[in-house]
Amino acid sequence: MNRVIPQLKRLSRFRAHNFEAQLSPLYDKRREENHKLQKEIDNYLAQPTLVQTHINDNINICSDYGMSEVSPLYGHPEIVKYRYCDKFPLINGLENFEKGKKYWSGLPIEDRMEKVLKVADLIKGKYFYKMLAATMVGQGKNLHQANIDCIQELVDFLYFNVDYSLQMLKEQPISTKYEKNYSQYLPINGFVASYTPFNFTAIAGNLAISPLIWGNSVFWKPSEKALLSNYLLFQICMEAGIPNSVLNFVVSDYQQFTNIITKNRDLGAILFTGSTYGFNNVIQSVNENYVNKIIQPGKVRTNNHYNYPRIMGETGGKNFHFVEKTADIDLVVERTYESAFGYSGQKCSACSRLYLPMEMWGQFKHKMLQKIKLVQLENCGVISHYKYTELLAYINELKNDETVDVYSLLDCNDDTSYFICPTLVLCYTNNHFLMEREMFGPILAIRLYTDIEEAIQECQTATPYRLTGAVFSQDDTFLDESINIFAENCGNFYINDKSTGAVVGQQPFGGFGVSGTNDKAGDKSFMRRLCNQRNIKVSNKKKL
Repeated sequence: MNRVIPQLKRLSRFRAHNFEAQLSPLYDKRREENHKLQKEIDNYLAQPTLVQTHINDNINICSDYGMSEVSPLYGHPEIVKYRYCDKFPLINGLENFEKGKKYWSGLPIEDRMEKVLKVADLIKGKYFYKMLAATMVGQGKNLHQANIDCIQELVDFLYFNVDYSLQMLKEQPISTKYEKNYSQYLPINGFVASYTPFNFTAIAGNLAISPLIWGNSVFWKPSEKALLSNYLLFQICMEAGIPNSVLNFVVSDYQQFTNIITKNRDLGAILFTGSTYGFNNVIQSVNENYVNKIIQPGKVRTNNHYNYPRIMGETGGKNFHFVEKTADIDLVVERTYESAFGYSGQKCSACSRLYLPMEMWGQFKHKMLQKIKLVQLENCGVISHYKYTELLAYINELKNDETVDVYSLLDCNDDTSYFICPTLVLCYTNNHFLMEREMFGPILAIRLYTDIEEAIQECQTATPYRLTGAVFSQDDTFLDESINIFAENCGNFYINDKSTGAVVGQQPFGGFGVSGTNDKAGDKSFMRRLCNQRNIKVSNKKKL
């Protein structure tokens, strides 16, 4: 392990160049580094990238790609061509994953760690501009958001997860003079299936790459809306020396992938980030196909890998900002704007419910609408035309709803980006669907209150989502009490700060309720879930 430790000295918070100061894609083209970035953007826009399925060292090459994705920005040029892989290569790959896994898990863990760290080095080095460009073009992020995501957070996940694994290896149980006890960390029995979302390249990298540290074999199903950056990341992994026989890139129909993996006796774990509906579907399929049909008492087993699969899920949120009367209104406006409308509200942690004292409404509305007037169109495109039409329909429906007031200052349009104007919706009833349902777009539902106890009760009971929440106040007593008041309402809680922006190693991320299994990404506990711990006792006692 000593070979790895010097590299880990670079765990100091990596920050790439000075791109974090840039708040929009309208950067200074005179700067050399921006010329490099623009060149990569232009290359992606010039012709579509052909994305292929890779399973067990085999490439699913096809003459008819059949399907394509367009950029949510830049006038929507075609940027990716692909096709779903046939079911038989996937079935065959799952039946024959053991060979690659045996080789990979047989390597010293230091070697596996070094390859994962090499991926991080390539991301922040050789492929820095290419990764930025792929995330901007493919997922519609501006420069600031892309840099935080596919460079800073992704690199942090890889560095920290290697470090967490080293810490686990060093943390051994108590031994005595009569016995030696130690823990061995092995890969999960069977294979790992990773479902990754469109909105964060970093999450995709974490769910696909981190299990490899312990010697696991991974079948990675990326979102079709993030193929550009995810495929590049996969290719970087191959260049870093991670075999395709253990990291499989599967471009598949969601339902087909789910049906196949949950019917396979070697399913060891599912890592999922996506919609609540999608996660419910996966769990249902596990129950129907795996537990009820494969794991049966008394059944003769021909393979040792029958397991109860380990399921780790992070889904959606209906996250709140709760404002107490002593709060700094400027801070509330700034942080709510960033949380509710950053990346067009396409973050599972985005603020979508605001509870505000009645007397603060006038100031809040004026200041927030002033900020919305200044919004850059490039910063507010949603991921697809389908999502654009869905959100536009919701907004038009709300404008005809007598139980709400809608404040949407700019016309939505899909010319350059799928632009949905940041929208405020003042709800006069707490049981409005907007207070419960995740929209995954720049729509903020607002409730005004005069009785704080009633407002707290509303906030606590409005939705089954339990992901993130924040309170704003200058009353220390209220802030102290709020920690307990909202203890059952969110997995990540923020005081005088926005509900988004969790940092790896600082705010490990995950929620409960219908928001997920609360497995904290960015924490050592996450890495513990990706391995089998085996405890060994060596007795020193002599026979009596």
